[in-house]
Amino acid sequence: MKSGDVPSTISRRVRARGIRGLIVAAGLALAAVVSGPAQSDDALAPYQAKFQAALQPAVWNGPTEKTTPPKDKYVVVVSCTWALIGCKVGALAVEDAAHKIGWRVKTVVVNDPTGNDEAMLTAINEGADAIVIQVT
Repeated sequence: MKSGDVPSTISRRVRARGIRGLIVAAGLALAAVVSGPAQSDDALAPYQAKFQAALQPAVWNGPTEKTTPPKDKYVVVVSCTWALIGCKVGALAVEDAAHKIGWRVKTVVVNDPTGNDEAMLTAINEGADAIVIQVT
C-alpha cells in the first residue's frame, strides 16, 4: 500500500477488533487490581484501631509556666551553602530566634563541606555557648 491510500475495509475491521480486544483486556486487568483480594474485617481491625488512635490530638503535658532564657549567650550557626534555600531559611530562623531573646549570634556559611570542621573549630575557639550545625 502506498502512502495516502485509504486502507481497505478488512484491514480497518481487523484493527478495530484488535483495539477493542486491548480495551477489554485492560478493563479486566483494572477490575482485578481495583477489587484486589477480599479482606475480612477481622484481619483489618488491629490496623483500623491504630489508625483511629493516630487521628486523636496529641496530649501536651509539658511546662505550664513561662521561663526566662539565660542572658548574654553567644550562638554560632554553621550553615550549609545558601545556594540551597533550605540552608538559608534555617540559618536565618536561628538568627531571628537568638536576636529575639537577646543573644549574640554569628552565622558561618560553609559553601564547601570540607570547611565544616574549620567552621566548628572557629566557633569553639570564639567561646560559643552553643553551635547550631546545619550541614549537608
